[in-house]
Amino acid sequence: MEAKYKVLIVQMPEKMSLAAENCFLKTLEEPPRDSLLIFLSSEPEKLLPTIVSRCQRIRFKRISEELIARRLEEIFKLSKDKALHYARLSEGSLGMAFSLAEGGKDEIRFNGVEFLKVVHNKDRIKLVEFVEQILRDYERESLLELLTFLSGLLRDIYVFFETQKEERFLNPDLKKEIKAFVQYFKGKEELQVALELVEKIQADLLRNVNLKLAFLNLGFELRKIISGLRREKLVT
Repeated sequence: MEAKYKVLIVQMPEKMSLAAENCFLKTLEEPPRDSLLIFLSSEPEKLLPTIVSRCQRIRFKRISEELIARRLEEIFKLSKDKALHYARLSEGSLGMAFSLAEGGKDEIRFNGVEFLKVVHNKDRIKLVEFVEQILRDYERESLLELLTFLSGLLRDIYVFFETQKEERFLNPDLKKEIKAFVQYFKGKEELQVALELVEKIQADLLRNVNLKLAFLNLGFELRKIISGLRREKLVT
């Protein structure tokens, strides 16, 4: 209250109601003196055009792996290899890299691995039980992170399928699992479909869809991809 400038940060303004947006519009037309209003949005197209037109748009690029790794080495005293590992997993987010270095995200990441195993197991009951368990354990934000890690895992599978090399894995500590998962897919086209499916579910979660239905749909659709390609290996 004593500072010269007053700063207001609004996260995900696209989720505001129409009435709330109109209230902000009035403020934007005649902003208080010595004030700064910041809207943080990954979907600005969902805001009223009149709001967007009154804002200065600043785009943020992903931070380079090298810069994130260097910061992790400095702050957390990590080895170069470990810092680079977390930097790759963070996909350009310094905040995510810090959380990984602090040990707060590995459990979520490993649940992404477990999700693929459960899908491959072809047991509907186990899939439902697994989805219900992660919904009890995690909030929506953590579930989105789980999908991000799952997407990274599928990309690692794609990389190994294409190159047979491990150097660019996002998850170098999961080499054994990644090589096993490669056997789930017949080709790159099926992996691409799986990646697009995960990205679609991520977008759905941002629109406040039913979490259980979204994850069950993801599991059943992934199972179709896998069982349709390697049916002979899934018959019990």
